[in-house]
Amino acid sequence: MNSSQITCFLEAARQRSFSKAAENLYLSQPGVSKLIAALEKELGHPLFFRTPHRPVELTPAGRLYYEFFSKTEHEFHQIGEKAQIMSRQLSGKIRLGFLSGWNVISILQPYLDEYKMHYPQVDIQLFFCDPSPLRDELLHASLDAIVTLDDSLQNCSSLKKIAFGKIQRMLFISRNHPSLPRDHVPTIQDLKNITFYIVADASFDSRTFVSNHLEACGITPNIQIVPNVEHAVACVHNHMGAAVIDEWSREMGQSSLWHIPLNTFNQAVLAWNPDKMSPPLKAFTEQFSFITHPLPDIPVQTGEVPDSCYLSDNTD
Repeated sequence: MNSSQITCFLEAARQRSFSKAAENLYLSQPGVSKLIAALEKELGHPLFFRTPHRPVELTPAGRLYYEFFSKTEHEFHQIGEKAQIMSRQLSGKIRLGFLSGWNVISILQPYLDEYKMHYPQVDIQLFFCDPSPLRDELLHASLDAIVTLDDSLQNCSSLKKIAFGKIQRMLFISRNHPSLPRDHVPTIQDLKNITFYIVADASFDSRTFVSNHLEACGITPNIQIVPNVEHAVACVHNHMGAAVIDEWSREMGQSSLWHIPLNTFNQAVLAWNPDKMSPPLKAFTEQFSFITHPLPDIPVQTGEVPDSCYLSDNTD
C-alpha cells in the first residue's frame, strides 16, 4: 500500500469516476484503475461497484476504508514529508566491493539509483577485487559490504548475507582453438583433450567440484589452478584451454569465445559485518532485502549442450 493508491482511491470516491479522478490528478485513467485494483487486492476487498456507463459507487467495505483514509489522509502526508526529510538528512558513505570481471554493475544499477534517490547525501563508493582480497577487505573493515559468490564466504560465520541471484557456471573457450571441431557447435565432449583453468583461493578450491562434474560427462579433465579471473581469461584468449567462469563475467559479451553452459549454479550474495553497521549501510541492506525477484539475464550466444552432457548439481 502506498500514498498514490490511497490518493487515487479517495479522489475516485469523491468524483464517483475514475476518469475524473485521473484528470484531477494528472494521471491516465488506466493508471488510476491499476492503482485502485492493486489497493483492492492488497486489502482483500472490492472498494467500488463498477457498472458500465454509470458512476462508480463505494461498496460497504469501500465506505469503511473511505472514512478511515479520509481521517488519516492529512497525517499520512505529514508522516511522508517527515520521512523524506529524514532520508535527506541521512549522510555518510558506503564502500561497496564487487568481484572484478563481473558485469554486475549494469544489473544492480537500478537498485543503486533507487537508494540514491531516497538518500542523496550518502556517497556510494565502488571497489573491485578478486574473491579472496574482497572477502579480506570486508573482514578487516576496509569495505562496508561486498557483492560476491557465496562459495567465497565459506567459514565466514560472522558475516550476514542476502542471496539475490542464481548464477550459471560456464565453460569459456576460444572459437579459434585448434582442437575444436569446425563442422558443428562444440559440446563438452569436444573438450576431452583440453586444459581447464579454474580460479581458486585459500578458502574454496573448486578443483574437485568441477572435476566430478566433468567426469560425469565422460571427461577426465586436466585442471590448472590460476589465481584470478584475468589469468584464466588470458589463457583462453591465447588458445591454451578452457576456463570455468560464471555467466556474470564480462567475457560473456566476447563474440570470439564459445560459452558452453553447465547445469550447475553458484549464488550471488550481498554480505556485510553486522558489528560494523552504520546508518547508511543499515538503510542499504534493508532496501536490498526487498530484491526477491530474479535478476535480468544477460543475453549471450552459447554453445549447444546435449541433454546427455548437461551437468547438474541440483543447486537452487
